Amino acid sequence: MLGIVQLVACAAAAMAIASAVPAQAANISLSPELRTIIVDGSIEAGDFARIREVFAAADGEVDGLYLHSPGGDFMTAIDAGAWAREHRLETYASGSLCYSACAFLWLGGEKLYANGVVSLHMPFYRTSMVTIAIPDEGVAAAAWYLASLGYDRALMDAMLVVSSTESNEMFPVTGPNTALFHITYHELPDEGRYKDAMKEARARKSAERLETPR
Repeated sequence: MLGIVQLVACAAAAMAIASAVPAQAANISLSPELRTIIVDGSIEAGDFARIREVFAAADGEVDGLYLHSPGGDFMTAIDAGAWAREHRLETYASGSLCYSACAFLWLGGEKLYANGVVSLHMPFYRTSMVTIAIPDEGVAAAAWYLASLGYDRALMDAMLVVSSTESNEMFPVTGPNTALFHITYHELPDEGRYKDAMKEARARKSAERLETPR
């Protein structure tokens, strides 16, 4: 069941209901100048392997991950987050978009940076087009992950309380809540450079698609 556990941001979930088109994997690219792997888009199964491939191709010359994502696959996110901590990589949350599974990945950073709101909620999966459920495996995996990273039990307790009323309700882990959860993060200096690198990666991806024979 863990393979289907999803963390989808509320807005993204609403769009998923309206459309039967499967979510596309994130655009994962390297900015050598910033020594950063850019994760842009929904985090899907297979993206962790792609992150490691980019890291290996860079011969480990990477300092961190820049995350611009509405959420995605929970297990992929925590696998990538645990790997980021193991490799002592920093994580940089986009000032405009890092929710749900993205937030779990962000928490894996050796040092955390964010210029906006980073929000998360309990892992869930859809039981129908209008209802969702929280699997015990997802709760256990979230608890293990946060504890292994050294986060306070208060963070897990808060997710459990929120999910008892609204399963997919998100709450911020940046801003005023930081002190409650003993999360330390810093502002990301000159985020415009990361956004520019992300836009360039998108342009390259679009060009590759146009060149690919149909």
